[in-house]
Amino acid sequence: MRFQKSTHAVYRLQYHVVWTPRYRREIFVEGVKQYLEKVLQHIDMLDDDIEVQQVNVQIDHVHLVMVIPPRIAIAEVVQFMKSRTGNVKYTFKMCVVRK
Repeated sequence: MRFQKSTHAVYRLQYHVVWTPRYRREIFVEGVKQYLEKVLQHIDMLDDDIEVQQVNVQIDHVHLVMVIPPRIAIAEVVQFMKSRTGNVKYTFKMCVVRK
């Protein structure tokens, strides 16, 4: 376990984010899965201190393990993540499931 240091703190904040689509629909098929894995690996574009340790895309949910410094709110990172992946339903027409 590696601790990180800033001017006034020593920290190791590790977040496990689980992200599911509405009604837990099985929409993350192979093409969408590869796209999400590629996009979610680059969440660290928001800040140099963000470290994406693990991305696991299942057919009905996504797991992310990230290290985020205390000066950045987790809500800000999730907002950035959702803004980068929000175009999935327009990119892949097959993920739109209508009942």
